[in-house]
Amino acid sequence: MADFAKTVFDTGLTCWDRTAKYRKYIRSLGDNLTALEIKTDELGSVYNDVNRLAETAEGEGWIRKSDAAGWLDRVKALREEADEILADGKQIMGRICLCGLCYRNCRSRYEQSKLAEAKKAELETELLQGRNFRVKYDVAYEPADLILERSLQALRYKMDELCGVFETVKKRVKREEDQHLVRTPEVRGWLERVKLVLEKEVGEILERGTLELGKSCKKGGGDFHSQRNFTSISRSADEKRVILEGLLGECRGFTELTCKPDDPLMVEITLEPPVGMNSMFQEVWNWVEDESVRCVGIFGMGGVGKTTLLNRVHNQFLQVSHDYNFVLRVVVSRPVNLENLQKAIWEKLKLPEDEWDPSDKESTTSAILKSMKDKNFLLFMDDLWDAIDLLIDLGIPCHDHQNKCKIIFTTRSVEVCNRMKVDKRKKVECLPPNDALQLFRQKLGEKTWISHPGIPEIAHTLVHECKYLPLALITVARAMAGTMDLEDWMNAEKDLKRQVSKFTDMEEEVLKKLEFSYNRLPDEIHKRCFLYLSIFPEDHEIYEDDAIVLWIGEGFLDECDDVHEARTYGRKVFRKLRHACLVESVRQSTPLGEIVKMHDFVREMCLWVYSEHGSKKKKVFVQEEVESFRMEDLKKWKDAERISLWRVESSVDDTSLATISCSRLSTLIIRDTNLRTIPDELFLSMPCLRVLDLSDNYNLQELPDSIWKLINLRYLNLDRAEGKTHEVPVEIKNMSNLVVLILSRNFLVSAEVISNLSSLRLFYWSNVSKYWWKFESSAKFCEIELLEVLQMMQSVEEIDITLITAEGVEKLQSCPKLTSHVRGLCLFVCYGLASFRISVSFMRRLECLQSLDLYYCDFTEINVGTGEYEGSYESPGRYSSNVESHAPKPASFASRDSFQGLRYVTIRRCKDLENVTSLIYHAPFLENLHIEGCGSMKELIVEDIEDNHVTSNRVFPWLASLRLDYLTNLERICRRTLPFPALKEIIVRECPKLKELPMTRDSAKNSLQVIEGEQEWWEGLKWDDPASKQVFSTKFVSCSDAMI
Repeated sequence: MADFAKTVFDTGLTCWDRTAKYRKYIRSLGDNLTALEIKTDELGSVYNDVNRLAETAEGEGWIRKSDAAGWLDRVKALREEADEILADGKQIMGRICLCGLCYRNCRSRYEQSKLAEAKKAELETELLQGRNFRVKYDVAYEPADLILERSLQALRYKMDELCGVFETVKKRVKREEDQHLVRTPEVRGWLERVKLVLEKEVGEILERGTLELGKSCKKGGGDFHSQRNFTSISRSADEKRVILEGLLGECRGFTELTCKPDDPLMVEITLEPPVGMNSMFQEVWNWVEDESVRCVGIFGMGGVGKTTLLNRVHNQFLQVSHDYNFVLRVVVSRPVNLENLQKAIWEKLKLPEDEWDPSDKESTTSAILKSMKDKNFLLFMDDLWDAIDLLIDLGIPCHDHQNKCKIIFTTRSVEVCNRMKVDKRKKVECLPPNDALQLFRQKLGEKTWISHPGIPEIAHTLVHECKYLPLALITVARAMAGTMDLEDWMNAEKDLKRQVSKFTDMEEEVLKKLEFSYNRLPDEIHKRCFLYLSIFPEDHEIYEDDAIVLWIGEGFLDECDDVHEARTYGRKVFRKLRHACLVESVRQSTPLGEIVKMHDFVREMCLWVYSEHGSKKKKVFVQEEVESFRMEDLKKWKDAERISLWRVESSVDDTSLATISCSRLSTLIIRDTNLRTIPDELFLSMPCLRVLDLSDNYNLQELPDSIWKLINLRYLNLDRAEGKTHEVPVEIKNMSNLVVLILSRNFLVSAEVISNLSSLRLFYWSNVSKYWWKFESSAKFCEIELLEVLQMMQSVEEIDITLITAEGVEKLQSCPKLTSHVRGLCLFVCYGLASFRISVSFMRRLECLQSLDLYYCDFTEINVGTGEYEGSYESPGRYSSNVESHAPKPASFASRDSFQGLRYVTIRRCKDLENVTSLIYHAPFLENLHIEGCGSMKELIVEDIEDNHVTSNRVFPWLASLRLDYLTNLERICRRTLPFPALKEIIVRECPKLKELPMTRDSAKNSLQVIEGEQEWWEGLKWDDPASKQVFSTKFVSCSDAMI
């Protein structure tokens, strides 16, 4: 019994111990509920604070952060769960038994107490996190569009502030400049930078930002791409605002805005920061400051930096005070043209133009000497190849001059320095190694320099191989610019080392270095095309189209599928040559393409390479502006492969030419000479001739019959080769290889002749002779017959043609295949053509038309697209009082309903033509418009542009040049102002009734370079806005000044 009792007692103790934690939860239910209720209230307060922060931020357009939103959602759910636990717990607390001495349903109390404790722990965790949400940046973020708006607003505010300061500074500078002061360099630079920042950089950012915000509004919110754009633009706006603040601070530091002017006789020459010339410059400048030194010669090999040093000395005079009252800088080049030099001096001295007489050299020299005697003069001469007797040849006193004088020149020869009796001479040496490397790195570009860690090491080697010559360094660096593959650099190093080992003297080393740039051309086609340019004379302006057609004739571009692809490839070649600095642009936008020139030294390299590195120097023979042929020159022809003669003054000795054998000759160009005859035997000695150009030889009496026996000829240019009418003989049909045929209209071409030229791809039949009336009777039949044959020829791909009959114009419109190949079209006289009407179908077929010329035609109107537009509408207006307008409405301005290729329009002496409205509306890509001698024309574009349903920005959007000559009745160009976004020049001559230009001060804002006309005409112009006249006054040049 005792054992049983002990067992029961022990068992009871064990049960009591094991139920301790359950008893704890049962007894602590009230405490746990109280703690949970306190924590719930505490969390509720934090929840309310966080929610209030989030709602306030959202009210300002901010977006609630996901972690804050998640916390609020979790807390809301937890609070609801806690409230439910509290309610259930209180209900259980009321269930007791034995007069409150015992609990009922202990299990429920246990579970509810445990649940309250666990929930309290959860609330504490969320409470801890909630206390981290203290400010609105913790619970919400500002969206990118709002940040962008704020950044743009701050930028606008700072821009307005800078604009105000800018205008104030400008007005003050203008006021002081009116008192003959000039702005300081610091102020000039500040104004230029501010203008650039305000007009372009800030405007672009604001425009981009506004555009992106507009897109976002349309989409109803921004996608990821938009948000990224917002952030990028905001960053740019903030950075630009900092720059504006810097400019404002810079302005506050100005102590003076203007200073006394420098010598107005000198204009600063643009120079890149020179490298490694400080010591040489200082030495030369010391001589310049020494009044006892009157003549300084700077000599050295080509490309070593002589011109750069000369220009730096020139610019230094702009920084110091001096008493020279005559300053002139000229480029002499070779051969020396003393007449041009004297002309430049004459003009600089402002001597009477009507007294200039180049034929009377003695009086001209005396007049210059008389004017120079009383002056302190400073003369810069660049690229002097031969010595000049300044006094006798030019009328310039030097060593015996009574007043102050200084003559500084550059040359490649020390002998020229000696013969010019210089007081001091300076040889320009190659750069020191460190400076050479700095110049190479500068021209190479930092992006390429750091693109691979091995490039700088190879660059050191390349600089050494260039022998530190600036021209070679620049050429090689630019050839390697953009080359980031180390293997290409290693190959370049090997190539350069292999070439340098063959050099014998410095001149040859320069040519080798220049040849390196040539060797870096992409392929053999580029190289052949480049070498071919050596047939043009030194300093000759090369028309790209002229050269490309020659390349086509030579067969360099035969791999191209058609002429259009060949032209495209030719332009690509020129782009590559320009980028490689083998040619340089002179002028853009001409009917014959861009104009380029070859640097003298590059051309020397070109000739040297083609002559197999000088071993066969007679392969190319080029002569320009010679008075007569010398027998020793003619003897060189027998070994030549290419010969070009330009502007030869006298005829050739027939017997001399007749004895010449040119069995290797492939190219012969004789242009713009005074030759009267060419012996028939000459061409018989040229069996391999492929290119023959006899253009612009107006004085030729007759073409030799042997021309038509050149069966290997691929290119024949007889444009303006003789004045009289000439029928192309039937023998030309034997030229089965002829690809390019260029003839004047005075050559009558029969259908039989042209149809046999099976290889013909380019056919030009233009440029009417002054004797055109002599063949007028036969022109009609010849013209129509030729057009019919050309329509059927499968080989012809490009045509430039002049039509002189109305029947010819009508025939061309009926030849759809032929029309699609027309690149240049000229209508000359065309009797009987009362109206020049161009249907939509005809216009669409003229897809290749680039140039349209109308000369001496009697028609009164040009109608484009008459009656062939889709849709129904009434004619919107009239071109003139009696001619109904056919100007199209917007639907007719689809891209295919206009001249897509037309760039150049010239209209001369069409006396009855009243306007060019329809033509202008249909030529959206027109670049050059020249109208001359159209006496009936009162307006170019009649009626109001908006009345014709054409917005002003659709008229002349690409026009670069507008020239109006001898339009005696022209009153206006059009009635509404135009933006002219691409206009560069306006030339107006003898248009006395033209009293207004359709321009505001915002027209041609960033493009216009010059307005040329008579001074009286300019002063009589009327302006709606005085500010417009002020803006354009800076662009105006008087005709007389322009001619000088």
